[in-house]
Amino acid sequence: MVSNMSSNFGKLIGRLNDVEYHQFPTVDRLAESDVEEKLRKLSFGYRAKFIHQAAVHIKKNHGETNGEEWLYSMRNAENSYELVHQELTKIPGIGKKVADCICLMSMDKLEAIPVDTHVLSLARSIYKFAPNSSSSSSKTNSLTDKTYWEIANKFRELWGKYAGWAQTVMFIDDLKSFDKDKQSTSSTPSSTNTSMVDEKDNSIKKEKVETNELKREASDLESNVN
Repeated sequence: MVSNMSSNFGKLIGRLNDVEYHQFPTVDRLAESDVEEKLRKLSFGYRAKFIHQAAVHIKKNHGETNGEEWLYSMRNAENSYELVHQELTKIPGIGKKVADCICLMSMDKLEAIPVDTHVLSLARSIYKFAPNSSSSSSKTNSLTDKTYWEIANKFRELWGKYAGWAQTVMFIDDLKSFDKDKQSTSSTPSSTNTSMVDEKDNSIKKEKVETNELKREASDLESNVN
């Protein structure tokens, strides 16, 4: 999709071996009136509306710096995570989780933690997290605004300054474990279910140990930086 946007809306940089290379489109270009319709024709679906509206919002509210400069300014260390997250969620199409993804991966806010129902499940199974927001959400996969922040703040308290990347490592590791469990289930007789549960318990214990090691590494890294 990024390549598609660039080739259709970005400025041509040059050609190499008969292949054209384009810049990523500017905020001004994406704010033009023809963008949403063209994006839909390029199979962007519901994203077409939000991409165009996001560009319009940035141009309207931060046009004095042409949009791009404002986005880059959000990376400045003096801008807190809370401020950047708040500003991002003002943009159409950006909710809490997407804002946290942007904060972590593009805005140098390493304490940002994207939370979804999968992360909620991990918080319960590994760290025995029980949301305070409501009795119903503690028994289901419902993710309320309050539960979202409770989980994120709990992980920030646990992992500190580098909580966002620590959570990312945990998330990816669990996806690998889930994939292995799924493959094992499809090829293993039901009589081995007990051993699979034991294996999962051992995996959880291992993840706790790895988490403690990650915390120590993060602390060492912070000490070296300071």
